[in-house]
Amino acid sequence: MAHDGDDNSIDEPPFEREPEEGSWDDIHALHDPVMREYERPRDGFEPLSVWLVMIFFALIGWGGWYLGTYSGAFRPDVIDIIPLAEQAVPPELVEPEPVEVDPMTLGEDLYTDCAACHQAQGQGIEGIFPPLVNNERVVGDAGPLAAIIIDGLQGPIVVDGVEYDDVMPGWDHYTDQEVAAVLTYIRQSWGNDAEPVDEALVADVRELTEERVEPWTQPELEAFFEEIDDQDLGEADEAPPQQDAPPQPEEEQEAEGDDGGELLPETDDQE
Repeated sequence: MAHDGDDNSIDEPPFEREPEEGSWDDIHALHDPVMREYERPRDGFEPLSVWLVMIFFALIGWGGWYLGTYSGAFRPDVIDIIPLAEQAVPPELVEPEPVEVDPMTLGEDLYTDCAACHQAQGQGIEGIFPPLVNNERVVGDAGPLAAIIIDGLQGPIVVDGVEYDDVMPGWDHYTDQEVAAVLTYIRQSWGNDAEPVDEALVADVRELTEERVEPWTQPELEAFFEEIDDQDLGEADEAPPQQDAPPQPEEEQEAEGDDGGELLPETDDQE
């Protein structure tokens, strides 16, 4: 028992006598010191700081906002992290000088698109794809031939005594220069000997047939170009008529005098 009035008193043992070994009192007396001890800390199981967790979530949120604002849908042609003021000023664009292209060289390169049907030497496949050799349409007027390249051709045609009945699609995605080059190539290759085709002619044919939406048939092609002469296609616009010359000043009158008859203009002072 504790002494009254003594601040430094020490508690006496809870039992006035030793507990019997194996009894409940003995068990409690054994575990009481252990229960008063704190659990020993174990490495790796410390709880995270609440502030640290909040900082992590704040960084994740900021990263999502930044990507959504500046990613440009992750397109490489949109993202540009260099400020506009710091970007180098591009040099002045200089218009490149036009380069003359040999139509035969360009036509030969483009003919590879046609060789699958008309074959590399223009011989075609009998009964299926018409030949370009000994073909009067190829060496004839260039206007109908340009229309065939642009819009295509369908229906039966006869070439060198053989009938062909198939559809040739149009190649309207070719530029005027490319169409002219292909036509020049096939008109001057494999023994063909026809005039080259100018791109101005192709431009006129394209303008005349701009409303065409399906391949031509042979009768339609002949009827359309019946009254159109190749000589009229590709010609430059006529020069504007010349203006009348301004009126000439009044003719000078011959003045007779001591000066030997030199010509002097008429004035109001003369009588």
